[in-house]
Amino acid sequence: MTVRLATTSDEDELFNITLSIHKEVGIFPLSLARFKRMWRLCMDGEWICGVIGELGKLEGAIVLAPALLWYSDVEFLNEQFVYVYPRYRKSSNSKDLLEFAKHEAEKKKMRLMVGLMHRDRLNAKIRLYERQFGEPLGAFFQFDPIH
Repeated sequence: MTVRLATTSDEDELFNITLSIHKEVGIFPLSLARFKRMWRLCMDGEWICGVIGELGKLEGAIVLAPALLWYSDVEFLNEQFVYVYPRYRKSSNSKDLLEFAKHEAEKKKMRLMVGLMHRDRLNAKIRLYERQFGEPLGAFFQFDPIH
């Protein structure tokens, strides 16, 4: 399925996707203010929000934001999230969203950084990302002294 840029009409459905992401992998409280900020940045063209599906019936989405590493002034595209509703995960939607991200990086002539924050089917997701991007650059870990 084709990935398209989100429009103002996609806001409610994208918020539903945000709720689903938070339910699956959220480790901090969900902030409506942060969602509204992300949405404004996407609608202003500062961030990139790609979606799959018809208006009111999104199947998945990806959000990319310009970012910097602490040691450089060179911006890169940082994947904020890529998400496909569980009922559509047997489709090519995840691959299509990742291809969209690569296309946007090529268009902007910027490096793309993507990652996985999930425990469910992590090895399968790693294999998908390896097919799309090659060998991983590192690993991500969490230490939580609160729980």
